[in-house]
Amino acid sequence: MSRIQEGEAHLNEAAKSLKTTLLRWKPDFDIAGTEYEKAANCFKSAKALDRALESFLQAADCYKKSNQPFAAAKCYEQAGTILYKDFQKGEEAFQYFDRACLEFRENGTPDTAALCYDRAAKMIESKHPEKAATYYLLASDTVMIEDRPQHACEYACKSAKLLVKLEKYKEAVETLKKTMNLHLAFKDELSCGKYVIFIILIQLKLDDVVTVSKTYQEGKQYLDGEMMFIMSKIVDAFDKQDSKAIVSALDNTFIKNLDIEYSKIARSIIEVHKEKSKLIEEKIANQEITDEDLEAGLLL
Repeated sequence: MSRIQEGEAHLNEAAKSLKTTLLRWKPDFDIAGTEYEKAANCFKSAKALDRALESFLQAADCYKKSNQPFAAAKCYEQAGTILYKDFQKGEEAFQYFDRACLEFRENGTPDTAALCYDRAAKMIESKHPEKAATYYLLASDTVMIEDRPQHACEYACKSAKLLVKLEKYKEAVETLKKTMNLHLAFKDELSCGKYVIFIILIQLKLDDVVTVSKTYQEGKQYLDGEMMFIMSKIVDAFDKQDSKAIVSALDNTFIKNLDIEYSKIARSIIEVHKEKSKLIEEKIANQEITDEDLEAGLLL
């Protein structure tokens, strides 16, 4: 018997379970759900993906009617995976990922819901990074139902990285602040220093010097000796709007070895201030420097 034939046999059994008889007054959704799921797996292995998708959704519906949210959730996730990977239907897939995670949560298994969000995010992040960032944040919120801040930090950090890639800097800052607070929740102050640096780099990218100074003053207690030395030089250079000093402060091994998303921000800031420095040097050479240039921060 081929896998297609085996799947059809399970469909027949499911259909029988849904029929009422003199001895069975109501459909047996429990058995029907099991048979539809078996059929779906047979069709999936035979690459009959349209039939697999239909069968997973039928199974989920039966599991819902028999009050089995965990089993229904697994089928919704399978349906979402087929829709996304095989049919490239992102929006439809997201609906089923959302339903799966909701069912896992309603079943009282938030850890499984968080893993489902995580799996979905990994699957879609190359083509749908913004949705993936949302899923990582939802995973973070979900594991906190069981008070697991360490795992919540991991998910929130993944979300922040994607938001930085998307240049959604304000949202990234808020997510990094949330990550810091989660670290503080389990008394991990040592890890907070790097988040202070990430936030400052983003604020520098936004040219928000006033907020940078505030962030530095509030967060410097979490910086170790090396971090403190480097960040004090960076903040001081920006306070003075000294382009050469800014380039010098950012162009160091410590900053270069940060997570790539944040080291890229530093490099982009360096390039801007190299251009500013070059411009003012040319103006000085040509005796074109003005008071307005000095006020604008084009200093050597």
